[in-house]
Amino acid sequence: MIETWENMSPKDGYVVLMDEKVTNDDIERLDYLYQPIMGVIASGLFSLLKGEANQNPQLSNRKMHNELLSLLNIDLAAFYEARSSLEALGLLKSFEKDDIMGKVMVYQLRRPLEATDFFTDDLLSILLWESIGDTRYKEITARFALPVLKLDGFKEVSKSFLDVFQVSQVHLSNKPDIISESKKSFLTNIKTPQKLIESDNVDSFDFKFFIELLKKSFVSLDEINNQQDLIVSEHLLYDIDEIEMAQFIGDAADLSTNEVDYNAFKQKIAHKYNQQVKLKKQEDPTNDDEQDGGHKSVETLKKVGFSQEDSQLILASDAYSPFDFLKSLKESKGGYVTDNESYLLQQLVQRQIFTNSVINILIHYILIDRDLATLNKSFVDTMANDWSQQKVKTPEDAINQVRHFNTKKTETKVTNQRQRKIIKKETLPDWAKDDYQAPEADTEIDKAALQRQLDEFNKTAPKGG
Repeated sequence: MIETWENMSPKDGYVVLMDEKVTNDDIERLDYLYQPIMGVIASGLFSLLKGEANQNPQLSNRKMHNELLSLLNIDLAAFYEARSSLEALGLLKSFEKDDIMGKVMVYQLRRPLEATDFFTDDLLSILLWESIGDTRYKEITARFALPVLKLDGFKEVSKSFLDVFQVSQVHLSNKPDIISESKKSFLTNIKTPQKLIESDNVDSFDFKFFIELLKKSFVSLDEINNQQDLIVSEHLLYDIDEIEMAQFIGDAADLSTNEVDYNAFKQKIAHKYNQQVKLKKQEDPTNDDEQDGGHKSVETLKKVGFSQEDSQLILASDAYSPFDFLKSLKESKGGYVTDNESYLLQQLVQRQIFTNSVINILIHYILIDRDLATLNKSFVDTMANDWSQQKVKTPEDAINQVRHFNTKKTETKVTNQRQRKIIKKETLPDWAKDDYQAPEADTEIDKAALQRQLDEFNKTAPKGG
């Protein structure tokens, strides 16, 4: 028996709170998954504390441990053992303090893990199996297993949030006071989310160097480390280097509190890059340029079968960040980047499915080849899923995928005139065909405008050797 129970007294006070509400489903998992491991006394202690949890806990409104001991009909040693089991299994956090009223414990109950999380945790699942054996373990896993229906041949048609709802960009950028205040009350209960970006794998941004730059400032480096995903996401989206990123952090910091306003941080970046197009060479080594021998040029690309226009597009896709590329194409068509497009592009970058150059080809395909006015989330997701399944890694792969798609479309036999019109409308433009030849200027005004845009892109594009 652990000896620290001897430091306790039945007259010590306690207060109970919960970081999340415990449901009937939680109790079911407690009974089947946790009780065999920790025993009935610990399970009973959890249920008893759950019943005493207060919505507005006050240290002055404390109870004594002798009430718990009496209700459970146990002594302090058994109580301490049960409490320790709850703590070790992540079901309870205990805090102690001495004040003018004496010693007081704060017990914070935590919900049992979801069944999926429990059974995929090696320590917990093995401990349960050791406690109950093969037969009972199989029965319990079958009880909590989710029903499975194979969806082979199905196509998901679910609407996304932005397909259905519109949220004011003004309110997102400057949240109403009532939203900010309510958010604060829940922040302490937020569990660590799964990372969208593995920032350690992003070679184009040296986070250690970035931290060194910020050491000269007054901002909290711990908080900066907690915001790695956001910072790297902004880097990938706008092609911001470490020095400029440090400047944005400094501009968004409050000198009086040494805290960074990350909403202001994002607003400042978005404002700058919405005001001007900064066409900079992208130095991201993940663009897989090494696969073609290092440097690219129109001539080297033409030698491997790409047309003049395809080659220029590949170089442009390698040279610029997705936001710069999107903004330039939208402006060349007389449009602008919408709030939904900015959000959609940010989500696509965060997934790290494609390099920036492949994302740029995808943007070009939708806006120019398909001649759509905006990036639509459903269509982007469909294309991104298809390209991911086809192992598209480089802009060359992306253009070849467009060619392959075009070939399949043109080989389809169509007998109905209406179908022929639809196919013609949906078929990709001539630039993606293997037998593409440059059109006459007087009959291809739109193509000429696009060519001028690509020429403008490639004034600063990397020169291959």
